Amino acid sequence: MPILKTKKHELFCFEYVACNFNGAEAARNAGYSEKGARQRAETLLKREDIQDRIDEMKAERVNRLQLDADFVLLKAHDVFQRCSQEVRPVTYADGTPVKDDEGQPVYQFDSRSALKALELIGKHTSIGAFKERVEHSMSNDLAALVLRGRRRAKQGGDN
Repeated sequence: MPILKTKKHELFCFEYVACNFNGAEAARNAGYSEKGARQRAETLLKREDIQDRIDEMKAERVNRLQLDADFVLLKAHDVFQRCSQEVRPVTYADGTPVKDDEGQPVYQFDSRSALKALELIGKHTSIGAFKERVEHSMSNDLAALVLRGRRRAKQGGDN
């Protein structure tokens, strides 16, 4: 898709992608008024040409950075490996070890980051360790209506 007809619209799209998809911030950075930035962003984001240009810019960025599911999975694995390394002593800025009330060195383990990395790895579609389940239910009255409708449609289709 070619560049948009107005420079302001093109700049809005660029800023939208650069501002982590914050429409109001993108509108302000593109030169729209502070007061109406949110409304302007909503209006612009409804336009098909704007959406197409944003999609194109996102695809260009992904290609340029060579990002894909493998990249994310490898990086999550790296983070897990780093966070799961040996427990290390906590030190002050000058390098001296921090000690507890009993004079023993204090150690740290980055469990939060290790668990978050494992969660991301586990949610990877081919692994499926944390498949989310969605349960649907309906009342008996609604189920009966659906069944009657299906029967009626079947009977009408046979004529």
